[in-house]
Amino acid sequence: MGGSSQKQISTPALWRIATPGGAGAIHFIRLDAVKLATYYARGLLRPIAVLTVEQEGYRALVRRRKRITESRGKIKQKIKCFLLASGIDEPHSIQKWSLAASADLTALDLPPQHHIAFASMVREYLFLLSEDKMLRAEIRTATKQMYSVPFERLISIVGVGETAASNFLAELFSPERFNRPEEVTSYLGLAPVVSQSGDSAAHARIRPVGQKRLRGILVEAAWQWTWRDPEAKELYNRHFAKHGIGQKAIVAVARKLAIKLWRLALEPPSPSTGAYRKRYLVTSQSDRHE
Repeated sequence: MGGSSQKQISTPALWRIATPGGAGAIHFIRLDAVKLATYYARGLLRPIAVLTVEQEGYRALVRRRKRITESRGKIKQKIKCFLLASGIDEPHSIQKWSLAASADLTALDLPPQHHIAFASMVREYLFLLSEDKMLRAEIRTATKQMYSVPFERLISIVGVGETAASNFLAELFSPERFNRPEEVTSYLGLAPVVSQSGDSAAHARIRPVGQKRLRGILVEAAWQWTWRDPEAKELYNRHFAKHGIGQKAIVAVARKLAIKLWRLALEPPSPSTGAYRKRYLVTSQSDRHE
């Protein structure tokens, strides 16, 4: 773009891009580069959020623990299925997987044909247990270093524990990049999409997009919040009375919870600024519809 005062937009060198179509493909790449530069000059390109090295490391740590937790659940189920198929009574300790479970499983008297496979499952369970313990300690340390104040705000909500709070901070990573509650709920895949054709009744549904892993955690936290907080319970009952579907009602509670967590995660601006009035004083459209 001409003019010394205008900014430049950088594009990758054409020879670095694989172009199976040869010269014709390079021609189209040049046209795309020109379009990008034009859109940028007109202010039509929106910036994307890029994590810092620290934020990326924290998110990787939190996601790793989530995968370990899922693997623990799977190996627990495999152990129970193995005992059931082998006709062996389950130790009482594995009903809630207490600390004595590993010792009770190791002490089981199994036929020689089953011992090796079952012992491997128990070792896998113990490994995942130790990994989870280590990762939890590392996440706590990293949280204190990076998100000490917002973390304490998030867990002040009943039903929101350290797992939900750390996952929320890791996946949002820069809550100030959102200007409105609707942007947050859309990013998380909790924003309802209303479809209507002609004079037919409008139907709202949740699109399967956004942060799937965090959405599931927020729904779980919303159940805890509903059971322990009268405000959340009233919100759940109000939505349940509309359509009689518990899943829709709890998603509405999770949406409200996500907005509350987002506001708590933000560094409160000065009360004299417009940002303060917009985020903390003015009732948003999504809040009114809750």
